[in-house]
Amino acid sequence: MRDYYKELDLQVDKNINDIINPFLRSFGFLQDKTSNLIFVKRNCQIIFHIWGFHPHDIPWSIDVELKKIDNSIYLRHYKEKIALFEGWQKEVLERNSESYLIYTIESIDKSFTRIKNDLEKFCADFLNEDYKRFNYAIKIHQ
Repeated sequence: MRDYYKELDLQVDKNINDIINPFLRSFGFLQDKTSNLIFVKRNCQIIFHIWGFHPHDIPWSIDVELKKIDNSIYLRHYKEKIALFEGWQKEVLERNSESYLIYTIESIDKSFTRIKNDLEKFCADFLNEDYKRFNYAIKIHQ
């Protein structure tokens, strides 16, 4: 079973390198030198938290943290808070509200594609250094 966990871990790395890194680079985010799960742009970070691959950690999933200086919010919460701004965002959120699960190769690929799409759809302003919605989401989340 250990090889299976290693295979899942390698698939996470592959998706970070093939999907997330090029996407975030297009917005000026660079991978942190200490971890391939952290992307930095000026005073902002996007951090990928991988919850798994130990049998006691089920459900295995990914959380994406949007961080600006000392304030942060997980992508799933951010989507909920800003869905009030645009009708289409609320509609997408209702159709796509499941967690980013990662217990098979296919689910890892699907989750990273969803994360990229969610960052693009819901966080374009944050990625482009417009923090109005981010600040609003932080304020109502606390």
